[in-house]
Amino acid sequence: MLDVSVLDKDRRPVRGLTADDFTIVEEGKPQSLDTFKAIDVDDVVDVQTAPWVRQVPPDIRRNDDLKDRRVVVIVMDSSTPMLAPEVPLAKRLGRAAVEGLAPDDLAAVVYTFGKSYGQNFTQDKTKLLAAVDRFNGGIDRGAPPGLEKKFNEFDATAASLYFATVSTLRGIAEAMAALPERRKALVFVSVGVPLDITKLSELVIGGGIDDVGTSAALIREMTETFAAAQRANVSIYGADPGGLRGERANLNQDFLKTMSANTGGFVITDTNDPAPGITQIYRENGSYYILGYQPSNDRANGKFRNVEVKVNRPDVTVRARNGYYEANAKQAAKEAARMAKERTQPSAVASAIGGVLPKADLSLRMHAVPFAKEGSRDAEIAIILQGQHARPEGSPATGDEVNVLVHAYDLDAKLQATDNVKAHLGLRKDATDDLRYGVLSRLTLKPGRYQLRLAASSSLVGKSGSVYCDLDVPDFSKSALQLSGVMLEVTPSPLAAPKGKLAALVPIVPSAQREFVSEDAVTAFARVYQGGKDPLQHVDTTTRIVDRTGAEVFSKVESLGLDRFATGRSADLKLSLPIGALPPGAYLLSIFATRGKVTARQDVRFTMR
Repeated sequence: MLDVSVLDKDRRPVRGLTADDFTIVEEGKPQSLDTFKAIDVDDVVDVQTAPWVRQVPPDIRRNDDLKDRRVVVIVMDSSTPMLAPEVPLAKRLGRAAVEGLAPDDLAAVVYTFGKSYGQNFTQDKTKLLAAVDRFNGGIDRGAPPGLEKKFNEFDATAASLYFATVSTLRGIAEAMAALPERRKALVFVSVGVPLDITKLSELVIGGGIDDVGTSAALIREMTETFAAAQRANVSIYGADPGGLRGERANLNQDFLKTMSANTGGFVITDTNDPAPGITQIYRENGSYYILGYQPSNDRANGKFRNVEVKVNRPDVTVRARNGYYEANAKQAAKEAARMAKERTQPSAVASAIGGVLPKADLSLRMHAVPFAKEGSRDAEIAIILQGQHARPEGSPATGDEVNVLVHAYDLDAKLQATDNVKAHLGLRKDATDDLRYGVLSRLTLKPGRYQLRLAASSSLVGKSGSVYCDLDVPDFSKSALQLSGVMLEVTPSPLAAPKGKLAALVPIVPSAQREFVSEDAVTAFARVYQGGKDPLQHVDTTTRIVDRTGAEVFSKVESLGLDRFATGRSADLKLSLPIGALPPGAYLLSIFATRGKVTARQDVRFTMR
């Protein structure tokens, strides 16, 4: 598969092309096109929409939202040595990449060293920007006399750091292979590695470098990275934070250019204004063509093949990777053995929960909300995992057993809490619709930042899936005013088990459903906390629903007196939402709590069908 951008003389995507407009030439021989697909991601946002449409992220996570969106990974190179003055410039590049995202784009921030500082896939620009702002640069080994030495001489003592950089790019590309038929952008914010790729490649091929030599290992790792990116349709865009370097950083910039050229991307370098380059990255990844063909040459020795894509239109620029590494029969056998070994793992959910990206064989969505644990700084996490899958045709089964595994990891990737829930779901024999269900879980965590990983397997369909989310657990005991997240109860609701799992924590059975019809009954629940040791005060709350233009369609004010905070310095807020009369469209539910001059707020996006 090749992903191809076709640009006009103004570098804008050329749309409306057909398969007949393309010619693929591999190793000098024309190839027959078997697959053709035009991809267009519309970035145009209606100017009449309210800011919340672009700014407020969903409060639930799903495992199928990577399929139909533009996917971007922003890599902050924290391994390669970087001069201190370039750190703020690197942050500026990273922030520009985040701010250029469209509302429906999914993005992640990855560090090549200290990976816990990054941010997993999310639409929440606030979290992405926070991850970029945590960047402190690569390990600065000190500026030697003359900047040109810093950028043009290979530092053998830093070789392990260079290797970490390239290995991270390879790992991302391999993980992204799970998203077929999509182009993925990898924005690589780095000063580059001072590696003479052309010279060293010739030495490696000619046997002039010891097989265990550091430079040879780096070249081979780069080769594997190119191959992984090509297989996964990942385009790498090198972004040099150094601005106008002139002639002083040839090798470093050559590294960025080589990485980009071999994966269908381009570099942002020798400029003090990264904005046009970032805009062009998203423009090219918003409109492109997927071309597939079966090579006429069936050789499988792992060698590189040159590929050229031509378009029968005048005055256009075609951007695609310049080739690929053919299959290697020996490596394919090793990969098959590895996959066979994975299939022998004892638990399907254990396998699903360990992937870099969520597994989407089962459609899953989840919602997690922290609540204060009485008499402790810890928090109780209420979790709802909602799944849906088709019933096997002709199956005589009268039930399904869903096994759910919940893991909570801290920033050091250490497991801090776990839960394993087995839900037995009864089925009506005459039912033909999809099986929809909810599985409830509960964890106890200390204040901090975590990643929750949930995996589920169904005995009925023999499949498993997983879904991940980042969770910030506050210290409810300190702040004068805090508002828990909002949980929704929906009637009619899917089957939910185990019964009573959250009954002692919340007075509703929560749902991860955020798409409703007029016949649904929806109840919102949140808990208001007054922490610290100051005397309690009454708290005023306002619940509002606005449409996509910002127009208010519902508002309710309620005052919580001191008597409502008699237990645990907290008060519950529960109310029915009048959604039955709302026309189809997108809406925002907001709950505000005010104590004197302090206000807390929580938002929930939902859609009426």
